[in-house]
Amino acid sequence: MYLNIGGEEILKKDVIGIFDPDVSTVSARTRSTLRKAEKNGELIVLTDDVPRALVIEAKKNGKEQKLWFSPVSVPTLLSRLKDPY
Repeated sequence: MYLNIGGEEILKKDVIGIFDPDVSTVSARTRSTLRKAEKNGELIVLTDDVPRALVIEAKKNGKEQKLWFSPVSVPTLLSRLKDPY
C-alpha cells in the first residue's frame, strides 16, 4: 500500500491508524506516547502549521513505528486509502 500523507512523503508500509489530532491528543496516554515517540526520534512533523492528521505507521516487524503529523486532513487521507488513484 502507498499513501501520500503530505509534501513528498509517501508511506510504503502498514498504516495502523489515522486520527484527528484535535480529538486524539486530549488523552493523557496519547500525549505521553507522543512525547516518547518524539524523544526516540519516531515523531515526524510535516507541517509548520497546525497538523490536520496523526498517522501511525508500523514497519513489517511490528516493533518499530513512526508517528506522522500530516498537513492533510483525515477525510482526505481516508479517501486516498480507498481510492489511491
